[in-house]
Amino acid sequence: MNAPRPSYVACLLRAISPAMVLVVVAMLLMVQAVLQLGHVTQRANTINRDVAMARATIAAETALLHYHGGGDLPLWQMVAGLSVELDRDEDKLVVSISGAGRPTEISARHLVGTAPRAFSHARVSADPLTLKQMGGGCHEPVAQWPVPLAEDLAAARCVNVVRGFHRDHEIALQYLTAGTDRPDFVWRSVAGASRSSLCSAILVVPGNLWIEAGSQPLECTLQADVVLVIRGNLHMLRSLRIRGPGRLLLVCDAGDAAVVFSDQDGSGGWSSGDRLRSGDAFSGPVEGCGNAYLGLPGVAANIVCDAGILVGGELHLAGIADVHGPLLLRHGVTKLANPAAPGQQISLRPPGQEQWIYRLGRDRIPGFAVSGPPRPGRLEIRAR
Repeated sequence: MNAPRPSYVACLLRAISPAMVLVVVAMLLMVQAVLQLGHVTQRANTINRDVAMARATIAAETALLHYHGGGDLPLWQMVAGLSVELDRDEDKLVVSISGAGRPTEISARHLVGTAPRAFSHARVSADPLTLKQMGGGCHEPVAQWPVPLAEDLAAARCVNVVRGFHRDHEIALQYLTAGTDRPDFVWRSVAGASRSSLCSAILVVPGNLWIEAGSQPLECTLQADVVLVIRGNLHMLRSLRIRGPGRLLLVCDAGDAAVVFSDQDGSGGWSSGDRLRSGDAFSGPVEGCGNAYLGLPGVAANIVCDAGILVGGELHLAGIADVHGPLLLRHGVTKLANPAAPGQQISLRPPGQEQWIYRLGRDRIPGFAVSGPPRPGRLEIRAR
């Protein structure tokens, strides 16, 4: 009988000599070593760049502190082996650094002092009991509570001449039975554009501000920080999304003489059963002043707000609210139940990954008083 023929695999294994196996294994090990060396080299280059940038940042900080300590411009000095030159470019101080890899340019605004510390926390309240409703945060005494400067507001631009803002005589009656006494302004996307844009450092709404209900967020592009002061109430009935490097702070200004109340029934105006937060008796416009409504009963969509909010009156929630910027509450939080959905969840989400705050001593907040000596602002780094 004929013997069975060996398989191709068996023939191949017989043909491979031990020396060839060693050569193949050596080549594989060499390839692995080369790959590891490349990874190590790449990691070393990254570390070197980070070290060089850290040296440049320290050198820039040294030059800026020297200048704010009484130095003259232009200023040149050697710092840790780096050549540092400091000069002014309009409203910025520019530091040019060479001697550590690629030349680096670092700029910073000249700040006349430090902004209020309350803005450097994610959640702030003047009432310790309100902090429990917020899930914790920082207590800021009433005596130190930040308020907009009257002279800055008097010189600020009014939104009635800004694209995207419109005076609307009917918007309040669409959502509130009694309407409002103050003028109402609606913030909408600019016609022909997918998002709005703001360019002034301080804007003033001379009345109530409405962001209408909708399935898609209102989007706004900011190239720099903007403070929007509302001289009435804020009605945010859909989410607000901010694009670009700038940040937005919404300020619900209650004013010195305003009567603040908790709108227990969500009617948008003072009625029996509501609770006063300031004053002995209600007076003034029916809607009060300084309140913020994130949703309304029956319009209780969950709200995601990329801006910070300072509420001089009462914060009202009608759903789940997620505020990504600093949230400062002068008084309390009122939950507005929806009779059509009695089991609906109403809450304020704790700070998450999207949370941002102002850096104490580094960020300028337009329209608010500062304290302390002049100082450099936030560093902006650019390799040349």
